[in-house]
Amino acid sequence: MTERSVTGRSLAGENGNLGSQVLRRFTVTFDYAGKRMFLEPNRTLNDPFEFNMAGFQFQKEFNGLFKITRILKNSSAEEAGVQADDWIVRVDDRPTEDLTYDQVYERILKEGEPIKLRLRRGDSEQDVSLTLRRLI
Repeated sequence: MTERSVTGRSLAGENGNLGSQVLRRFTVTFDYAGKRMFLEPNRTLNDPFEFNMAGFQFQKEFNGLFKITRILKNSSAEEAGVQADDWIVRVDDRPTEDLTYDQVYERILKEGEPIKLRLRRGDSEQDVSLTLRRLI
């Protein structure tokens, strides 16, 4: 089954997003009449780019759990045995029902930090630990 974005567009072959990590570095002005966009650098222009340091992509599902949708090669997640279609039940001993997507994503941006996950795979659960590291 091909992954799809919320718009229904296929995500096959996508390598990442250009969006808030880039645009937040600029004051953006739209000239709708002239069909132009102006970017004026702001104080965050030279901030470092941060990216998922765990090595898995995920989405929050209606059941309150996070589903792992993709594992990045040579990542901490791959080395720890995390697999696509695993469900994240707990992050650092906190149930995922109590966490937002942004809270989990923010948690996997801290290089060198250990993170503990409880995963559900089929009918069983397992705890895995990994240390976050830069992938790019």
